[in-house]
Formats: sequence, structure tokens, C-alpha cells
Amino acid sequence: MNKQKIIDFLGLTLKTGSILAAAFYILICAFIIYNRISYPLELECGEGAMAQHAERVFEGKPIYAAPDIHFIANIYMPLYYYAGSIFFLVFGKGFFALRLLSVISTIAALLALFLTCKKLTNSTYIAFISVGMFFAAYDVCGSWFDLARVDMLFLCFILYGVYFALLPNKKHAPFLSSVMFALSFFTKQSVLPLIILLSIISLFFEKSKNKFVFGLTSLILCGTGVLLLHLTSGGWSTFYAFTIPNQHALLTDPLRTFWTKDLFGHFPILILAGVFGLFYSIDSAYQKTKYFLIVIMLIIISFMGRIFSGGFVNALLPAIAAIILAFALGLKNLFSTPRHNYIMPLIYLLIIVQFGLLKYPIRHAMPSKQQLATGVTCLRRFSQVNGNVFWSDHCYYLTLASKPSQATQSAVFDVIHYSKDSTLIRQLSLQINDQFRQGFYDAVILDKGSSYLPYLHESDRYKLIDSNYFPQNVFTLNSREQMPKYLYAKKSFIDPE
Repeated sequence: MNKQKIIDFLGLTLKTGSILAAAFYILICAFIIYNRISYPLELECGEGAMAQHAERVFEGKPIYAAPDIHFIANIYMPLYYYAGSIFFLVFGKGFFALRLLSVISTIAALLALFLTCKKLTNSTYIAFISVGMFFAAYDVCGSWFDLARVDMLFLCFILYGVYFALLPNKKHAPFLSSVMFALSFFTKQSVLPLIILLSIISLFFEKSKNKFVFGLTSLILCGTGVLLLHLTSGGWSTFYAFTIPNQHALLTDPLRTFWTKDLFGHFPILILAGVFGLFYSIDSAYQKTKYFLIVIMLIIISFMGRIFSGGFVNALLPAIAAIILAFALGLKNLFSTPRHNYIMPLIYLLIIVQFGLLKYPIRHAMPSKQQLATGVTCLRRFSQVNGNVFWSDHCYYLTLASKPSQATQSAVFDVIHYSKDSTLIRQLSLQINDQFRQGFYDAVILDKGSSYLPYLHESDRYKLIDSNYFPQNVFTLNSREQMPKYLYAKKSFIDPE
């Protein structure tokens, strides 16, 4: 066997290995999702709030209203809640319906990623490897693909917006792209800077008659929608979706770790190939500029979501998609440019190495039988309380137990710490204080570090009866894990006179 045949055999073997690595991550991710989509408890601490909001829509109640101890809106736009309410109608209320919505969104988003990569590279191999890389990032972004959270629906609309934006000379592409980006905006408003940027470059650099379509359609859809939400909610939609997020505190550590740990720490080979691809793979100067700005802006959106209070690894999703899009172009250029014989096996080897860098233990994403049993036991304990229960940190469990619910702890925290309206803050604080001082609740369950602890300590009506209410954590994802720690009971409920 001569040298060339050895190199060709090695290249084919490593190429097959890269395909198998991509397929492995896809299958592993599908296995995890299948085994936990029906988990009856929260997989992540924010799922209950999402279910609470979707249920309000399902019941015809408003999302955006004055802050109240019984309900305060999250700082998101409302489309996910409306989509979730439709899934409630079909599949019943609860976590399963919303997780299924996220899973379908994930599948649709990755189809868009595949189609975009295939369109740009004319390579099914590159498109498949790109999708496999995204599946491999499941752990990096907090195991978010199947959670009852807004992010996968948000990313789905973004990727279809990108797909249509990068279709040259297609009559309806700018309109379809603007519709997709508008839908992403009404899912999560952080995409707005990208919409504005694409509107500007379309206006000034697009040479076809469609140069006004993207900007005008986006302005009409987003502007009209925001105005209608503002008017129908008495201005509260603007307060929750724009005023409060703009006041969030800046976190200093992610200013550095976003680049060194979140991105380059996990995707060094993707990033290097992506930089190569952005500068050398597109012939059209306009298309190259548009593609470059889309990739950069998606990374900036993730950066902005990561560096402010409340930012978590789910914010990385747009950046990961952007890096993979750039990586696809880098591979296209590497494969299409004449190279030495040994370069191709080396490229396939580096792809396999990148897959290896993203390995993660499956058990970290899988709730155990013991965790399920522990959670169900503790939920049964609080369900047996005859009176009212305060459990704002995980409010949807109250709904499942047919008990009155409260505003989520995070929503209360946002209003009290980031609203500039002193009257509003005072009214909400007094309402919370009054509930505890009057002993309205027969039992109070709080997470460690809950912002409600100071209010409870000001009341003399409650007694701590369990400082380790959940003996182990039943939420399985990551360092954002939260668990009910303190169980208080009304003194008259424990020791009746």
C-alpha cells in the first residue's frame, strides 16, 4: 500500500469517526430528553414560573399587570406563554406540555441550522457535523434543549430569520426573515439589536428592490406589537420587558470568563475554524458583511445576556449557534482549497477532538429515582397541609396541589431591587409584610438565601420546624440548582392554645 492510499484510508476512517461522533451526541441527547421530558418535578428552578405564566394565558388572565404578591410577570415578551397555553390545550397543563414545546423548537431550530449550513457550504457532511456540534453543546448551555423555558423557541425563530436573511436573490426572503425575527423578539426581546442592525445594512447596502422590506416589516410588526401590549396592559408590559431589564446590575466576572471559559474554553477548534471561514469563504462582499455581522451580533447578544444579574449559561445559545455557522464556512473553505495530502485527515481529527472536548457525564442531566422519590415525598408533606402554603420559590407546585399561588421570588426581587418607583416598591413590601404579620399562611417553604427571609424574620407568627426540608436536591442541572431548605409553620398551627 503506497503513501497516498494510506493517507486516503486514514482520512476516510477519521471522517467516518467524526460522523459517528456527531450521531453519538444526537442519540445521547435524544436519550436524555426521552427519559426526563415527563419528569413531574422542576428540572430547573425557572420552569415553574413559565408554567404559571402559560396557565394564566390559558385561563384568560393578563400577564402584565401591577406587581402583586399573588403574581408578578417575568421580564420576557409573551409569545412563549401563548404558545405554551396552546400546548396545554392539547396535552394538558403542566411541565410536559411546555417541555414538548421546547423539544419541538429544538428540532425545528436544528433543521434551520442544517439548512443554513447546507445552503452556504453545499455539503451535507458539513451540515450534519454542524448539527452534531450543537447537540454536543447540550451540557455547555445548561441542558436547556428540553426545559420549560423560552430559549429554544427564541433560538428557533432566530435561526429561521438567519436562514431567510442569507438567501440571496429570493423575492420573499427579506419579508420571511423579518417575520421570523419579529417572532423571536416577541419571545425574548434581546434580539432587538440584531433586527435594527439588519434593517440598517439592508437599507444602505442591499441593491435590489427589496432593500426596504426587512426594515419596514420589522418596524411594523415589532412596533405595532409593542404598542398594543403597552396600551392593553396600561404600560406594564413596557415596565417588565424593558424598564426592569435595563436596570439589572452588571456582573464583572463574566466580562472575562464569557470569552475565556464559556466560549474559547469549550469551542477552541470551532472558533479558529470560524474565524477562518468568516474572512475567506463568501465571495459577495455584501453577503460576507451580512453574515459577519449576524455572527458577531449573536455573540454579543449572548454576551449581554451573560454579564448582567440573572445571566446564566442558557444565554450562550445564540453564540453557540453563531460559532457553528462560522465553523461551517471555515470547513467549506478548508475543503475547497487545494491542500497537502495529509491536511484532510488532520481536519477530521480536529473535528473529533472538538467533539471530545464537549463530552459530559450523562448522569448529570438525568434525575435519579432517589431524587424523584425524595421530591414526591416532600411534595406530599406540604400537600397535606390543610391551610394556605407560601412557596414562592417554586410556586407552580402550589398550583399542582390546588392551592393559591404567589409571585415568584425572582420576580419580586426584580421589582424591589431594579424598579426605580419607590412608591411601587413600598406598596409591594408592605403587602408582603402584612401577609406574614397577619399569619395568612399556615406553612412557609423557602429556598436557601430566599429574598423573603427578611420579611419572615420580622414576623413573630412563624416557627422554624425544619432547616433541611429537602434532604437532597431534586433539581438536576447545574450550579443554578435551588432547593427548598426551610419549612416554617404558623405557631398557632403547631401549638394551638
